[in-house]
Formats: sequence, structure tokens, C-alpha cells
Amino acid sequence: MSNLIPTVRALVNRSPQRRISFGVAIVCLALCAIATLPPASPIPGSGPGVAWARSGCGHTGGSPANLSLKYMRRGLRRLVNAARSRNGLPALKSSPKLRRSANRHSAEMVNGDYFSHDGPGGSSPGARIARTGYFAGADFYGWGENIAAGTGKLGSPKAIVRAWMGSSGHRTVILASGFREMGVGVSRGHPLKNGSANSATYTLDVGYRSR
Repeated sequence: MSNLIPTVRALVNRSPQRRISFGVAIVCLALCAIATLPPASPIPGSGPGVAWARSGCGHTGGSPANLSLKYMRRGLRRLVNAARSRNGLPALKSSPKLRRSANRHSAEMVNGDYFSHDGPGGSSPGARIARTGYFAGADFYGWGENIAAGTGKLGSPKAIVRAWMGSSGHRTVILASGFREMGVGVSRGHPLKNGSANSATYTLDVGYRSR
């Protein structure tokens, strides 16, 4: 995870009285982030991130083989909200629809042996989230996605959030002030390491919607 090869792109849709989005993407060796943010949402500056030892999240540094999927999902949610709290931002509420999208994508990456925001057939994060009905009835919305995979302790929630917070694009997804909800998906295995039992693949989907 130390050899990062960033690629950055921005997408803007300024259609009046329509859904508005701003996107930034970073692609790394084993971490990816893509986000669309509310136009009025400031992009946070760099900082030390979260003090994991004081986050109250329990043993989030264990290897995937020793942690349940429920524990890993819960640990990652709490670490993300601890990072936001430390930066003066409100906690993200858990969204069943975002969780459904995130869970499916993590499982598909492991089962399909690929590591990308784009799924088989070219499906994008926004399209996957839309299929859950998350955007239904919204005039304005935004979404963001971080993905990661790690083996051993590098696959723990603690290691994953630390890596995301150490990368500006991923940190933007976590600390964007406009987001209000999140869903976390975790699947056992690593799409780039033939499924390794002591590995975990994570998807964090965040979003907001309004009329």
C-alpha cells in the first residue's frame, strides 16, 4: 500500500435545477476513491486524521481471520465517524441502501477477481447506488466511494481507515461536510491475492440527498 500511483480527475454537472455533482478520483495500488460532492461542500485540508487509540472502537486492528464481518463493518463505521468528529463534522448515519450497494461491490470484487470502482459491464458506483433506490425522489444528491483490500493486519478496519486518511482523495470522501449517510461492505478475501482467507475487501459508500 505504500507504492501509490495516483490518477486524479474531476467531473462537474451544472445542469440547473437538476442533480449536481462534483467528483474527484484517486487510483492507487490497493486503494481507490471516487466521490461526487455537494457544490457548496468545502473540501477539507490535510491534517493528522483520527486518533484511533481513543476512538472507542475496540480491537479494530486484528487480522480478518480473527474478526467477524459484522465486527469489521461496525469498526470501520466507528473509525470513519471518529475521524469526522475529530475534524468537527457530524457523524454519518447508517443507510441500509448504501450498505447494500457496498456489500454487493465488495463481494463482486472478491468473487470476480478484480479491484475497481467499475463493476462487470462497466457499472459505476453511482449506478450501483441508484439501483438500490437511494436517489429516488431526490432533486439533488451526492455520493462517494472508497475501496480497499488488505491481508493480515493490513486488512483490519484500523489499517484501512489509517490508509484512507493518509491519502488526500480518500480523506476527502470521509471528511466532506455535505455527506450525511454511509454504508460499509466487507467481504472475506482479496481480489488480487486469489482470495486469501486472512484478507478482507472493503467498500465505503457515502451520500446525501435532498429535494
